[in-house]
Amino acid sequence: MANKQEIQDTEELLKKQSLPPPHVVDSNTPIIPSEEDAPEPSSLAPSNATNPSDILKALTLHNSLRRSRNIPPLTYDKFLEDPARQWAEHLAKNIGKLQHAADTSQRENIYWVSGGGIEKEPCVNATRSWLNEGRWYRGQKVGDPAEGVTGHYTQCMWPRTRRVGIAAVEGVSGDGKRGVYVIARYEPGGNSVGERSY
Repeated sequence: MANKQEIQDTEELLKKQSLPPPHVVDSNTPIIPSEEDAPEPSSLAPSNATNPSDILKALTLHNSLRRSRNIPPLTYDKFLEDPARQWAEHLAKNIGKLQHAADTSQRENIYWVSGGGIEKEPCVNATRSWLNEGRWYRGQKVGDPAEGVTGHYTQCMWPRTRRVGIAAVEGVSGDGKRGVYVIARYEPGGNSVGERSY
């Protein structure tokens, strides 16, 4: 259960500008995709707002907080990034609002931001938003009415989850606002009803 000091430590961790190196499986496994793997944005389609530096920092934020709770680190998975990007593009092009994918065995966190220009680091800002929910986490079980708004945080921190893929796509909301959709996909999925994250 989180105490006041842990909450303060989490908030301090989220404010840090200097991020420690991410967890790497081995020297032959790329932690992030190369820029040439990114699709060319089309003027007619939602544009890819994901960049390797943004992904690396978002992964590092996940792992810094996981490490502080003695939870194994996540590794980056390009095969999770692909469906995350596809869903973000679908939201941007066809839905125009945040909505969870119904047909996936993966767990996901979703985020939208608009106004003030397009963010330079949407994946980092989405991750900060999800991790900031930790201030309300007190060890409640998933599905408990007392859980409140902590589901993004508990998925980020789920101990059995080992891989993440993240994508950001610029698009337009249903009310015409230009912004960025960020989707993170996790495997194995967490947030099992009746269980605690830690």
